[in-house]
Amino acid sequence: MVVSSDKYIWVTTNGYALRCSRDGGETWTCDSIGLAPKELLGDVFRLSNGTLLFHSLNCNLNKSENDGKTWLPVQAPEYSIKLYVTEKDEIIICNQDGGFSIYKSTDLGQHFHRVYSVWPEFGTLMDHIFHKFKNSYYVMIPGYGILKTDDFNTFEVYWHNTNLNNLFMDHNGVLIAKDWNHDKVYYRKNSD
Repeated sequence: MVVSSDKYIWVTTNGYALRCSRDGGETWTCDSIGLAPKELLGDVFRLSNGTLLFHSLNCNLNKSENDGKTWLPVQAPEYSIKLYVTEKDEIIICNQDGGFSIYKSTDLGQHFHRVYSVWPEFGTLMDHIFHKFKNSYYVMIPGYGILKTDDFNTFEVYWHNTNLNNLFMDHNGVLIAKDWNHDKVYYRKNSD
């Protein structure tokens, strides 16, 4: 299940098509026209022009220009594993080129450019990896650590820790990271 920024609820279940509720779960529609069969939900973002982007766990990126009723494929970096969209409509795609790579598009997905690559110690699903606090983004790379960037062009290694697996952030900017073995949780308050 994903709740997009427009408060739409999106769900998939293995063997069933993409469903959407635009009224807080009261009613549901099957919105899978144009999608490959059995696409599993990864991420959904709405761009400022109204276009919806749907990234599937099947490594496909699609867009809808009619509120999610029909979908068209978007050519994205091959074998993408995660989608994120900034407030400036910059489309960020992660894939497994060179271990783990971050690609950026500033032209609504027409072109993508690799902006960062690193070789993590393991790969896994990318559930909770992007967070923003004030003017900075924090990017968790499971098996590597946490990157910090203000623009998705230049990055600094905020914390190199190969045991990290998930990253959360509270409303005060406190980073909360789980380790791979699920036996430790780390907290770090952001401060300038």
